Amino acid sequence: LLLTAITVSAQQIVPQPVKLTPHPKQVEYMAFPRMSALAEVVWTPKDRKDYAGFLVRLAPHLERLRALDVNHRPLD
Repeated sequence: LLLTAITVSAQQIVPQPVKLTPHPKQVEYMAFPRMSALAEVVWTPKDRKDYAGFLVRLAPHLERLRALDVNHRPLD
């Protein structure tokens, strides 16, 4: 989201671009477990890709995220 802020100097009023960054917990929710899925897609050879196997490998990682209080999206 890009908004415009107003900067007031001694001689002029100048609009300045401002980028809003979500709260860190929102970033965590958007990133996890997507980062794990991305790693799986990138590092697993094409002939070894298996969604059921990925879910098995993901389970301990989700436990670590919970233990570290990372705000992650639960699996559907």
